[in-house]
Amino acid sequence: MQDTIHLSQLLNSYNNLNKFYVSVADLSGILSHPLLNIPISERIHAKKFCDVAKSTANGYRSCRRCRRQADLKATATGTLFHGHCIYGLYEIGLPVVIDGKTMAVVYVGNLLPDPEAAFNRAQKTCRKTGVKFQKLKQEFENAQPVTDLNTYIDIAKAVASFIKLVIKTFPYELSSNAHWVIREIKLYARENFRNDIKLSDLAAKYGFNEKYIGRLFKSTADVSFTQYVIRLRLNHSKEMLLRSDKSVIEIAMFSGFENVTYFNRCFKREFGLTPTEFRRQRPKHS
Repeated sequence: MQDTIHLSQLLNSYNNLNKFYVSVADLSGILSHPLLNIPISERIHAKKFCDVAKSTANGYRSCRRCRRQADLKATATGTLFHGHCIYGLYEIGLPVVIDGKTMAVVYVGNLLPDPEAAFNRAQKTCRKTGVKFQKLKQEFENAQPVTDLNTYIDIAKAVASFIKLVIKTFPYELSSNAHWVIREIKLYARENFRNDIKLSDLAAKYGFNEKYIGRLFKSTADVSFTQYVIRLRLNHSKEMLLRSDKSVIEIAMFSGFENVTYFNRCFKREFGLTPTEFRRQRPKHS
């Protein structure tokens, strides 16, 4: 196993040299395999376009809903599908089916086969979500022009085949419980804590009951999901207070707090000082 190629190496060979982006969504815990364990950036669509699309609360919720529907479609059909996202980019989804069960989905995205159709779709969605179209339009320049979808379908098939080959060649007993979901939820939270993330959405994404996942999360993390997200936001705001000169209000908003009074209260409860008091204690540069 030591000399075998790792999934992240395969994905990097595509993602580092091209405008399109290949990612793998885990729906079963399969990415806990030592040869398949990839970072969060390779589990989600990590291009700048998506960051802009999720820059408002409505934009984030719309993207989250769109991806959830794609994952559900993959689970329900187990077959190749592709189409435009709500902001106009094109994406291919290929379920990784092993023994009749959809274990993961390989996504090849950031594709642009029809720029005019993409712009029209993006404009309509931006009006609904409050995302600035001109800012999003700039990111279309970084999308992959497409003349033949089969090229990218073949890439998805190659990645899916690699995953199946790893499982067949190096059998790995997946956890029989939902602890892999907690790992996935933590990874997602660390990437998206600035947004209004909800446990109900994430539980539904992986096909679990929200209350069950909530209890399991607290039993494994020693805090509730809500408390976990708040701590991520507080630790991020603490770093910003130390390293930037942004106002407390700006830091609160950028860290995911919509109410500065609530931010101040949470910060003092966690660190014993208000954000302003904490900032006064930081070392002064000469």
